[in-house]
Amino acid sequence: AEFHHEPSLALYAGPDGLDVVHRVIEQAANYLTEHGILILEVGQAAEALERAYPHHMFLWTEFEWGGEGVCVLDYQDCYALAHGYT
Repeated sequence: AEFHHEPSLALYAGPDGLDVVHRVIEQAANYLTEHGILILEVGQAAEALERAYPHHMFLWTEFEWGGEGVCVLDYQDCYALAHGYT
């Protein structure tokens, strides 16, 4: 099964499955330049991410051959999400 290939950290990711994602978002602005972007893959947890940050309009990518759950956040997005501004 696919979960045999996932890092153990991904298998114990809190109630919404996004503990690591929340930490990445909270810290991203510390590493991005002013014009930097973060490409974040959350897969089927996209709806959970939107519920976690209900006031933020996520930019979800569309793939020609299918796939889901990849969004793009810029520095301002990451800063605002980390500080509760959205």
